[in-house]
Amino acid sequence: MTRAWVVADHHFGHRNIIKYCDRPWTDENKMDEDLIKLHNSVVAPDDVVYFLGDMTMKQSDRVGWLQKIVGRMHGTKHLIFGNHDNWHWNKYLDVGFQTCHTFLELGLGSTQYMADLNHPYLGVRLCHDPAWAQDKNYLWICGHIHNNTIADNHIAIVSVEHTAYKPVLLTDIMAGLRP
Repeated sequence: MTRAWVVADHHFGHRNIIKYCDRPWTDENKMDEDLIKLHNSVVAPDDVVYFLGDMTMKQSDRVGWLQKIVGRMHGTKHLIFGNHDNWHWNKYLDVGFQTCHTFLELGLGSTQYMADLNHPYLGVRLCHDPAWAQDKNYLWICGHIHNNTIADNHIAIVSVEHTAYKPVLLTDIMAGLRP
C-alpha cells in the first residue's frame, strides 16, 4: 500500500545550518548522507513524499549535484517551494520532483490514505511558512521554523529538526500526532 510522507527543511549542502539549528553533524557531506539514509529507512520506493521546502541553498548551477541526492531518495517526490528554493521550477523537475507548488491543498476524501480518518478539518494544506496558516478550518502542515515551535493545534511543523531528521506519515499528522 502506498503511504504519504511529509518533511521540510533539509538544507542539503548547507554547512551553516548545522550550527544555526544545532544539528548533530560536524560536516555537511555527512549530514547529507545521513539525511538520505534516514529518509530511505522509512520511505518505500512506491510511497509519496511531500517536501515542504528548503531543499538546498546552492546556486542553480548545482542541478546535477542535487539530482544525485534526490535520485537516491525513495518515493515519488513533490516539492512545495520554501524561501530558499530559488531555482526555476523546471530545474526542480529536472532534479527529480514529479510536481512543484507554492502551496498544495489535499482534499480529505480524494485519496486512499485520507479516506478513513475522522477529524474536524475540511482538508489538509501544505506550505512552507506557517504564517500562511490563517484558516483554522484546515490542518496546515508546514516547515520553515526549524527548532522553533508553534502552540496551535491546526498547524503541524515537520522541519527535520522536529522529525528525527526523516519524513513522517501524513496519516499520523492527520490523526493528531505531532512531531
